[in-house]
Amino acid sequence: LDLTIPWWLHRRSENRNSQRVVRQAPVKADSSPQPQIFNLQRLRRKLEKLATGYRTSGIWTQYSHICNYDQHAEQEKRRIVGNLLGSSNPRTVLDIGCNTGDYSFLAANCGASVTSVDGDHDAIETLYRRLRQNPAAVQPMVVDLANPSPAIGYMNVERDSFFDRSKPDCVMALALIHHLWVSANMSTGAICEFLSSLTDRDLILEFVPTDDSMFQRLMNYRVNLFEDIALEQVTGIFSKKFKLLQQQPIQGSKRVLLLFQKK
Repeated sequence: LDLTIPWWLHRRSENRNSQRVVRQAPVKADSSPQPQIFNLQRLRRKLEKLATGYRTSGIWTQYSHICNYDQHAEQEKRRIVGNLLGSSNPRTVLDIGCNTGDYSFLAANCGASVTSVDGDHDAIETLYRRLRQNPAAVQPMVVDLANPSPAIGYMNVERDSFFDRSKPDCVMALALIHHLWVSANMSTGAICEFLSSLTDRDLILEFVPTDDSMFQRLMNYRVNLFEDIALEQVTGIFSKKFKLLQQQPIQGSKRVLLLFQKK
């Protein structure tokens, strides 16, 4: 009704166009909006049915169940991140690698306007559905951080690139750095440069050691090029672009939360 029949009628009209006599438009068109309103309402119902019928199946939608945090460590992480957000007091936050948005909601509850991005479609779909049930100042977007949306349109200036449009007070990069190392093939120096370009002021970074089970999971079938990575090395490299304000180990985990301020 919405695609096939209009396409078929259009093709049929094109095929017969040379034999048709162009008819004059009616003197006065029907100005009533009701037919279009009816059609839009019908399309809305159809789209809502399609959306409701979609079943998320991406592995990262289950991250909270497969990650190595026990309940105590997860609560401790939430407490520390909340305290770091309180210290930063940002008006705007960019949550990169946000997964299904637990910490995006936390940032929004602290009063920030949050843009939440992840490369996994189903994780963002889950976050979108959460927001439909529990509205918050969170804008979810599917973005491949290693290959973000470029500037497009007339002479590439009609629409800015994603990162040119996003200049937050604070960037949150939680449980992300090992993905940038392994999946995006970025060096620590490149990651530092990348994160520095995203934030106007602060950075909340979660350090993930190489012996972390989720790090090792990413390393399946890959050559281990990361044995020399350590917290001291990372903070040393990041000191070129950032000042380290706080360093908080997460009890019950080998991970560490860091609050940086851009130099």
